[in-house]
Amino acid sequence: MTESDTFAEQARPASSQLAPEQVRDRLQDWLAARAPGAELTDLQHPEGNGMSSETLLAEARIDDEPRRLVIRVAPRPESDPVFPAYDLPAQFAVMRHAAAHGVPAPSCPWVEPDAGVLGAPFLVMDRVDGDVPPDLMPYTFGAGAPSPPTPTCGR
Repeated sequence: MTESDTFAEQARPASSQLAPEQVRDRLQDWLAARAPGAELTDLQHPEGNGMSSETLLAEARIDDEPRRLVIRVAPRPESDPVFPAYDLPAQFAVMRHAAAHGVPAPSCPWVEPDAGVLGAPFLVMDRVDGDVPPDLMPYTFGAGAPSPPTPTCGR
């Protein structure tokens, strides 16, 4: 683990992390209510969990087909969230609108505005493979790392 990886893990708001084993049954019931017969087969944290929202990776069988999903959960206010407000239903609507108009975006089958299921609103999207940039960019850490340019305010 690099120094920036260690710092990123320490900086990640730990109080917002959902324990998959504690929410699995609730999420299973929620999913089955939306897709009868659906079965949640795996639920875990990704290697690097985002700092702007809680992320869970799920695998499920829906309509007898395997499906890889990402569940983005709004952070709890006590976790010192990055943004002052999280409107996941609006994010869901924007991603669906963008995809409907040819903008590459993951499919978003569901949004849950009620915090009763997982403790906060969440949205579910299909998982897309690829590289995810780190939350804390490595150029800002470590001895000898170059500093970003200082703004000159028009000088």
